[in-house]
Amino acid sequence: MRTVKNRILTAAIASTIGLSTVIAGTSTAWAYDYGMDPAMNHNPIDDIEDRPAGLS
Repeated sequence: MRTVKNRILTAAIASTIGLSTVIAGTSTAWAYDYGMDPAMNHNPIDDIEDRPAGLS
């Protein structure tokens, strides 16, 4: 009985780690697709060269 619980727990933990890795990879790819580098603190306002009046 104990080994069955251990196997189920091990499978659940492995699945969680695998799913988390896939989600993190997908999020990173999505950010790069939209021109953002996730390693940097991206602020789209910094990319505006011609700022309208009143935009700080």
